[in-house]
Amino acid sequence: MNFNFKKTVAITFLFIVAFSFTKAQQAHMVFRKESINLGTVALSDTVMLDFEFKNTGKLPLIVHKVETTCGCTLAKKPKKPVLPKEKGVILVRYVAEEEGRFSRTVTIYNNTKQSPLHLYLYGKVVIENGQR
Repeated sequence: MNFNFKKTVAITFLFIVAFSFTKAQQAHMVFRKESINLGTVALSDTVMLDFEFKNTGKLPLIVHKVETTCGCTLAKKPKKPVLPKEKGVILVRYVAEEEGRFSRTVTIYNNTKQSPLHLYLYGKVVIENGQR
């Protein structure tokens, strides 16, 4: 066989093996709950939520940023990478600013294959006696 052909086959094989190994060596984010029903919330109330997750992958999990669909919802990401088999939390604060049903989404950008991920919170804001 031609030397260049053997060299090309060997390099291709090594590339495939290396790519397969790095693909299997990723972080993986698994949430305990991806959706939370807040039920009935009084107008002007603030609700704090913890979306707990675990890194079931082989590499540290890095949350680059979190975004929310509304200014009434704020989310905070972990400051440090979450090591394999360790747990982390996305903290979410919802302020009930308008009466009626609501649905909010938190989008999480991270170093996993499944990025971006979405978390959901929903419920109904009501006016209680004496409000307005």
